[in-house]
Amino acid sequence: MNDTPLAPDDPPASPPKKPSFFSLLHRAIVGTTLIVLIVVIGYLGSIFYREFRTLREAQAGESKSTPIGYEGLSPKFSYAQAPDPWLQEKDGEARLWCGWDPRLGQTWFRFNPGDLSELKLSRPIYWGKDGVRAIDYPVVEREGDPRWSKVHPDDEIAVLDLNGIVSYYPLIVLERVLIVNDRIDRDRSVVVVRSPREEAERTIRVYDPVVDGSRVTFGTTGYIYEHYLLLYDRQTESLWKAGDDGLEAVAGSRKGVKQKLTARLEPISWSRCSAERRDARLIVGDKRTSPIPKE
Repeated sequence: MNDTPLAPDDPPASPPKKPSFFSLLHRAIVGTTLIVLIVVIGYLGSIFYREFRTLREAQAGESKSTPIGYEGLSPKFSYAQAPDPWLQEKDGEARLWCGWDPRLGQTWFRFNPGDLSELKLSRPIYWGKDGVRAIDYPVVEREGDPRWSKVHPDDEIAVLDLNGIVSYYPLIVLERVLIVNDRIDRDRSVVVVRSPREEAERTIRVYDPVVDGSRVTFGTTGYIYEHYLLLYDRQTESLWKAGDDGLEAVAGSRKGVKQKLTARLEPISWSRCSAERRDARLIVGDKRTSPIPKE
């Protein structure tokens, strides 16, 4: 028999010591310091990011605000007050106010009663007839000309390709004139219309301006009709709605005539279109030294 005494059991573990006050204080200080550092770094980071973004925007703005020199785009200001009513019937005809002439006084578009619905017609805007003057004598530049290189890369351009002849219409130009009566070459003409009350990608429309075998130019009336720009033709002063399915005469001697929609243009950036076609025509303004055409 083995008389060796058994080893006593291991003594129970002593309870953990509570951290001292100074240990807790040290941990609190370290944790608080880390939190403060994270907050400060985040705050300074946001400041630096805003300053960096502001700098980049300023640099982009400086480049974009470089004068391009578009010419002949200013509206014709008039402070004439439209009469009340501005759409009226008198002596068996309807007439729509179109502005004030120092020699003639109030001037009017005249047509048959019932041609226009007042419910579909806006109030007079854009300073009346030709207050926003259409481009009638386009100033055209090509690659290498002074203003070609000044167009900002992000500027939006409406591109028209008519049988291989490409024309560029800067959106900023279209927004100021609304209508471009453009003769592409000796035999081909178009009228380009920018409606001011619709989304940009849907509003640049190109129409055939040849009516009864002769080219007609168009001007602004100062009105919107059925949400579309209302034009007038210089030959007869008939009123035309620049719609999705064509340019339609809605009042005047040509009422019912419709010119087909040639194209609907979607703007693209200048950096893209200028790289694709360097032989294009860039419309940069209007020769305002010439009078408004009579037809």
